[in-house]
Amino acid sequence: MSGSSARRILPRGRSRGGGHDSARRGREPEATSPLIAPTLARAIIAAVFCGFAGVALLLMPGLGHDAGEIALAAALLSGLLGLQFFYFSRPGRNLRTRTAHLALAAQACLVYLPLLWYGQVWVSQPPFLAGSVLLVFRPRVAWPLFGAVVTGTAVAQYVVTGVPLDITYIFVNSVTAGLYVYGLTRLARLVTALYEARDELANSAVTHERLRFARSLHDLLGLNLSAIALKGQVTLRLLRPNPDRAGQELSEILEIAQRMLADVRSIAREYRVTSPSSSPEAGPSTSRVATGPADSLVVAVFAGLFLQGVLRQFDGTRDVAEISLATGCMLAALALQLGYFSRPAARPGPPAAYLLLALQAVLVYAPTLLYQQPWTGMHGFVAGSALLVLRPAIGWSVFAAVMASMAGAEAAFGGDLPADFGQMLVAADLGLITYGLTWMARSVRRLRAARDELAELALAEARLRWAQDVHDLLGLSLSAITLKCDLAHRLIARDPDRARTVLAEALEISRHALADVRSVTSGRPRMSLDEECRTTRSLLEAAGLDVRMDVRTEGDLPAETGTVLAMVLREGVTNVLRHSRGRHCEITVAGGRDGVRLRIANDGAAARPADADQAGSGIRNMSARVAALGGVLAAGPAGEDRFELSARIPATAGRPPVSPCPE
Repeated sequence: MSGSSARRILPRGRSRGGGHDSARRGREPEATSPLIAPTLARAIIAAVFCGFAGVALLLMPGLGHDAGEIALAAALLSGLLGLQFFYFSRPGRNLRTRTAHLALAAQACLVYLPLLWYGQVWVSQPPFLAGSVLLVFRPRVAWPLFGAVVTGTAVAQYVVTGVPLDITYIFVNSVTAGLYVYGLTRLARLVTALYEARDELANSAVTHERLRFARSLHDLLGLNLSAIALKGQVTLRLLRPNPDRAGQELSEILEIAQRMLADVRSIAREYRVTSPSSSPEAGPSTSRVATGPADSLVVAVFAGLFLQGVLRQFDGTRDVAEISLATGCMLAALALQLGYFSRPAARPGPPAAYLLLALQAVLVYAPTLLYQQPWTGMHGFVAGSALLVLRPAIGWSVFAAVMASMAGAEAAFGGDLPADFGQMLVAADLGLITYGLTWMARSVRRLRAARDELAELALAEARLRWAQDVHDLLGLSLSAITLKCDLAHRLIARDPDRARTVLAEALEISRHALADVRSVTSGRPRMSLDEECRTTRSLLEAAGLDVRMDVRTEGDLPAETGTVLAMVLREGVTNVLRHSRGRHCEITVAGGRDGVRLRIANDGAAARPADADQAGSGIRNMSARVAALGGVLAAGPAGEDRFELSARIPATAGRPPVSPCPE
C-alpha cells in the first residue's frame, strides 16, 4: 500500500524533475504590465473615433456649411462619440440588455437624422452603428443587421451623388469601418477583461487542485487514521481479558502507522520535485473570456483598406497600366502587413524588420509620387508598422512623418488647407487602426499566456506549500503514533495499565493528526504551542528521554506566531527522535517585548545522519516559515555531542507577549 497509496495523490499530468525554478524564472509577458494594456487599448479607440469625426468636420467648410452648422455637427458628433466610447466601448458593460437596445436606437437617430441636413459629410458616420450592432446582438441577428446598415449607407450615397464609384466606395468603406469599430472595441474589452481576470485562473486552478488533494489525502490518511482509532478502542477493551488478541490489534495498528509515515514522506518529497507540464483548467468565469476571431478581423479590415485604396485610384486615372502597377504595389504592401508586421505570433526585430518597413514604405509611396494621387488607403500600414517594430520615440517620429507627408502630398497636388489636415487625420487614423488591431490581438494572446503562466506558478507554489505542511504537520504525529504503539505493544504483558495509558495517548495524537489533515487541505494550518508542548513532553518521555521544559509567556501568542513555533517545536522533536541517541532534551520558550524565542537542545547528536538531506529539508521549511514572520532560525552543533535549534520571532509579527524575557 505504501508506494501505490502515495502515488494516488501525486500531482496529475506532472513529470518529475525540474522543480519550480522554470516557473519562477519565467518573465511575465509585457502586455500584463500594470494598467498599460487596458489603458492603451482605451486610448487607441478614443483617438481613432475622434479622428473619424474630425475628418468629417474638416470637410464641412469645403462643402458650404457655415459656422453654426459646423458647431451643431460638432455637438451631434460629440454625442455620437460619447455614446460609442462611454457606453458601447466601456469594458465590462453587459450589452445584451434592453438599455443597450435603447442606446442603439439613440445612436441610430444620431447617425441617420443628420443625413437629411448634412448629406455627404454624414455618410461616413453609419459605421459606428454597424459596429455597435455586432457588439449588442448575437451573431445570427447581428450580421444581417450589419448588412442592412452598410447597404443603407450605400443607398444614402446613391441619394446624395448617384455616382456608381462613390456608391461602391462608400459600401466598402462602411463594411471596413464597421468592422474596425467593432474590432477595436471588442479587442479593447477583451484586453481589459483578461487583464482584470489575470488572477482568476490561478485562483481557480489552485482551488480545483486543493479539492483533489484534499479528497486524495483524506482517502490515504484520513481513512487510515480512522481505522487506527477504531482498532485502538478495540485494543483498549481487550487489554485485560485477551492480551494476546490486543497484541495482534496493536501490531496491525503499528503496521498502518508505519505505512502512513512512509506515505507522508513520499508525498512531501514528490510534491517538492514535481513541476507543471499541462495547462491548468479554466474556472467557470474565465472560460467565458474568449478571444474571439481576432485574426479574421485583422485580415478583413486590412483587406477592406486595400480595396478602398484600389477604388480611390479611379478618381485620378482610368489607365489600366497605372492601375495595375499601383494595385500590385498595394497588394505587396498588404502581404507584408499580414504576413509579417501583423502576423499573430510574429516578433519583428532588426535588421529584417527595418528593411521590410523600408520596402513597405516604397511600395506605398511609389504610386503617390508616380501618379501624383495622395490616396490614403495604405499609408496607415507604414505608420502603424513603425509603431510595431521601432522603439517608441523613433516609431512615433515615423508616424508623425507619415502624417506630415500626406498633408504635404495633398498640398503639392492642389489641395486646400482643410484637405491637408484631413489627409493628416486619415493617415493618423489608419495608422492607429493598423497598430491598434495588431497590438490588441497580440495583447489578448499575451494576457492569456500570462494567465496560464501565473496559474502554473500559483499551482507550483501551492504544491510546495502543501508538501511543507504535510511534512511539518503530519510527520511527527505519525512518528509519535508509531512510537507509542510500539511502546504499548511492549508493555502489554508486564504493565497493562501503563500500556492502556500509552495507547490512549496514541489515540489522542491520531485525533489531532486527523485535524491536521483537514488543516493541510484547507490551506490554513493552525496549531497551539501550549498543546504541542504537552504532546512533545509526553512523546519524549515515552521514548525514554529526560525532558526539561520551561515555557514562560503570559497571555496568548499571535495565531501565526504560535502556529509557526509549534511547527518548529514539532520538527525539532522529530529530529531529536530520529537523529540522536541521547538521553536529555531541553526545551525553553521565552516571550518578551521584543518577541518570542524557542530553543531545543539535546545530547547524543550524530555527526551526520544517513538521512541528513531529508532532515535538512525540514529545517529549510521551518527557516522559511520563521523568516516569513521576520524571524530567524538557527540550527547546528552546540558542543561535542550536542545539537541546538532556536527560533526567534519579533513582536512585529503580531501582538507581543508581555512578560519579560529571561536570559
